[in-house]
Order: sequence, then C-alpha cells, then structure tokens
Amino acid sequence: MVQLACVVTPTEQCDAAARATAIVRGSLIAGNHEYGMFVMGSDVTVDATVVRGTLPKAAAQTLGQGINIQLACVGAGANQQCDPAARSVGTISRSVVEQNHNVGVLIHASDVEVNASVVRSTLPRAADQGAAAASASAPRLRVS
Repeated sequence: MVQLACVVTPTEQCDAAARATAIVRGSLIAGNHEYGMFVMGSDVTVDATVVRGTLPKAAAQTLGQGINIQLACVGAGANQQCDPAARSVGTISRSVVEQNHNVGVLIHASDVEVNASVVRSTLPRAADQGAAAASASAPRLRVS
C-alpha cells in the first residue's frame, strides 16, 4: 500500500506535503486480499508488473480490486471525508491486471496515465456478481 500520511484531528486533515512515492517495476503481485495495490494521495509508477488474482474481503465478499488509485480520504461510510487537494498521481506502463474481482483498475479523483497495459478477465464481485474491467470517477486519465 502506498498512502499519504494523514493526521487524524477533529477536522481529519491530511498532510499533503507528506506524500509517499513508490516505483513498482518488474513485479508479480498475486493472491492478495481486498486490493492488489492501493494508492491513496500519493505518487506511483507501475512498470512491467502483473497484478493477478486479488481475492475479495473474506467476511463481506466485497473488493478484490487489482489496482486502486485515489485521492486521500479519512473516515468511513457517512463519515468519510476526502481532500480534493490530495489527488494521487500515477503511471501504469507495460503491465497486466488480470483475474481480479470487482474492478481491475479503479481511478478515483486522481491523475493517471496508462500506457501499453492490459486489463482482462476481471471476475465478478463475490457478494453480488457485479464487475467492471476499469472504472474512473473525476479522474484525469490518459490512455495510450
């Protein structure tokens, strides 16, 4: 997981100056639970990597996403607050995302470039059989 450092205060603010940076190159990420890769409010480069077979969350049979790249959020459910200034920035190049559950690649309010990569064989959510190969919400996405 690559995650921005957050200070949990009464206003639940994130320290945008404390961004994490990761480079994942030539790797196999397989058989994780919930997320293959989870990036929140940080910078990531994924190159020549395979993210495969991410399993759902055991109790609820939800998630199982291959790569999740999103802005920084704290809290959960109705109490979740996201910081629009803490968008993730990433590049996915020459990579394969396959046989994950629910979503192969999810980009939420972040800036991501995808080059020469494949998202395939996304399996349905175990909880209700829903699925999407790729999903984006308020992103700046460039695919080439």
